[in-house]
Amino acid sequence: MMQGVLKSGILGVFLILLLMCSCATENSVSPRRLPDAVINKNAARGNEMLVMLRLEDGEELPCIVDTGSPCTVLDISLEPKLGKRLGTVTLWNFGSRLQSSVYAAPKLFLGNAPLAMSGNGILTMDFNPWSAKAGCSIMGFLGMDALENYCIQMDFEAGQLRFLD
Repeated sequence: MMQGVLKSGILGVFLILLLMCSCATENSVSPRRLPDAVINKNAARGNEMLVMLRLEDGEELPCIVDTGSPCTVLDISLEPKLGKRLGTVTLWNFGSRLQSSVYAAPKLFLGNAPLAMSGNGILTMDFNPWSAKAGCSIMGFLGMDALENYCIQMDFEAGQLRFLD
């Protein structure tokens, strides 16, 4: 009988510690749920999935949702708006070696909601080849440094990128 009480007590302590360490605490920091975003109707039908991001000054940026990119990358034409360059890195893009500049991440918005970014910066590269391939202006890749902060659902039939709780 004593052994059963000890096991119950240990299990109880374990469950209390687990609850205290969970992320479901009162002061938990998590990004605000974003509004659903419109994606292009031909996404996943041989074309890239595009969403419209916005800079703080209101400029809209059609960007490819790239779950394979660890970071967000913007077009080199935006470099004058990004402030002081922090450095350079080498990017590998489908076997091609590219030099890329590193900048502090600007405030990016999806609709009117700020996009949470977990990385310390963004990269830049020339998106003219991507724009030519897509047949429209492409201004960047929305990478996992932003996407990892959200639970997303891609609804290609409805043309929506949903951000779930």
